[in-house]
Amino acid sequence: MSPSIRDSSSRGKTNLEVNKPKNRYANVIAYDHSRVVLQNAYIATQGPLPETCGDFWHVTWEQHSVTIVMMTHLEERTCIKRDQYWPSRGSETYGIMEVALEDVQELATYCIQTFSLKRSGYLERREVRQFQFTAWPDHGVPDHPTPFLVFLRRVRSMTPPEAGPMTVHCSAGVGRTGCFVVI
Repeated sequence: MSPSIRDSSSRGKTNLEVNKPKNRYANVIAYDHSRVVLQNAYIATQGPLPETCGDFWHVTWEQHSVTIVMMTHLEERTCIKRDQYWPSRGSETYGIMEVALEDVQELATYCIQTFSLKRSGYLERREVRQFQFTAWPDHGVPDHPTPFLVFLRRVRSMTPPEAGPMTVHCSAGVGRTGCFVVI
């Protein structure tokens, strides 16, 4: 083994305290030159609760997320899956964030809502789009992949490359959310 490979400094990032819990085995760790650095492409989250709507919008603002992907209905199988965390018309304040509904486009299998987002005490306004896919049943799969793939292409085409991470949620933030992120 060459001295550079044995040298612990070539594993400096892996040995940082914040990264140690990410390694299954203490003696099998990545070298800095070959480790994969992930891009912050997605924020996968649960659907906001009534008491977390303000936090949801605050994270959207702080992370410069301009795209929200909602992979569920508000109610499914007679069960409320999440609160409506946006205004039906006009504007509402959630915590320190003011959210104004600007536009709604309803299509066959998805809906696009455009919001104006403003943080209390700031003059800046940002446009945020919510893409809600409505053809994926709870505890099921879409009848056909085409509507989902069309939706996915539309979301990607309308998200600028310089934007912050997409915020993706369903109810728990793991099933349909995970599928969207992986595909």
